[in-house]
Amino acid sequence: MIRALRLWLLGADPEGPALRDDPLYRWEVRRHWTPRRYAAWVVLALACWALAAVFVLGTRWRGPGEIVGAGLLIAFLGRFPLEFLAVLGGALAIVPERSSGEFEQLVLTPLDPWRFCLARYVARMKGVAVLWLLAGLILLTVWLPVVLAASAGSYGRVSIDGHWPWTVIAPSILAAMYVDWGLVLLIDGASGLRFSAAANSAASAVSRAMLRSFLTLPLVLAMAAISGQLIGMMLGILLGLEEPYWLWVAGAAFFRLWLGLVILRDDLARARRGTERLFLEPED
Repeated sequence: MIRALRLWLLGADPEGPALRDDPLYRWEVRRHWTPRRYAAWVVLALACWALAAVFVLGTRWRGPGEIVGAGLLIAFLGRFPLEFLAVLGGALAIVPERSSGEFEQLVLTPLDPWRFCLARYVARMKGVAVLWLLAGLILLTVWLPVVLAASAGSYGRVSIDGHWPWTVIAPSILAAMYVDWGLVLLIDGASGLRFSAAANSAASAVSRAMLRSFLTLPLVLAMAAISGQLIGMMLGILLGLEEPYWLWVAGAAFFRLWLGLVILRDDLARARRGTERLFLEPED
């Protein structure tokens, strides 16, 4: 199933050995993700989370229930540094070599264009994935106990209006946000890669990718979630369910995930076609 999903997303496997054994991929990882860069982005991400925590928790909260919302809001605000990193890494994957003239040297080699494009994308996303996992560890060890304690202090094990208790709802929301964050990071990197293969300058690639990732893409995914929620609502009415709230959430999550995967596949396909065009039809 994982292989089928990978083939569907990539459209075609690149020629040659597995990507993790490819010297080009290993060289890209060593060149792009130096220890200093890792440390700089970890400090920046922690600083953004700290600022978000000071801003959110500095407000007067009336009860433990609002602390749950504060914890979820802090987790949401912490997404932006890594999303910025993913977009920037993808947008600067190809276009700098084109601007400096070094790309013509790559065209003269027998390098597979799709392997080159994929190696650049995966190498940059590897470091983002490491930071994403580190953020998940922080959420698990710091914010999850706070959210659970606040949920238990607010509502204990008693459910609200007959629904799931907040001790289940709050961690579920946090987990869903974390998984959604990982998908959005992949899309951000692919979006940057798409524009990097098409733009004539680094400034153009970065600006177009940032505009899409931080304005257009959130609106599109939000509309997908709302559409899924409405479909789940209508399905619950047709089935005669008295409390189809779980169906609303399932519909929203499914449509958002499905559309996100479709966008990811389309961005990777456009990046592949753009890179192949650069290799087969070099600029004069």
